[in-house]
Amino acid sequence: MTSAARCGSCKREIVWTVMRDSGRRMPIDAQTIDTPRARLTAYNPATGMSVVLTADNVAHAEAWARRGVTFHESHFATCPDAAQHRRA
Repeated sequence: MTSAARCGSCKREIVWTVMRDSGRRMPIDAQTIDTPRARLTAYNPATGMSVVLTADNVAHAEAWARRGVTFHESHFATCPDAAQHRRA
């Protein structure tokens, strides 16, 4: 996993990734999740890019995993201090 960092608020280990659809940076929890499901983030450490899994693309997750993609929770969903970082 590349560019591991710590959340400035809760101090959990995170990884900054770039969302493929928007080009915006997003923190994900560094801990991987073995079973892909909708709303997890599929992260490609080789490119630093990611995409949020939908019900439609979960079917591709197994093939992606064979190519090195890992699955993570968005840190926005797990950080106990997320509300103070949201934009208005």
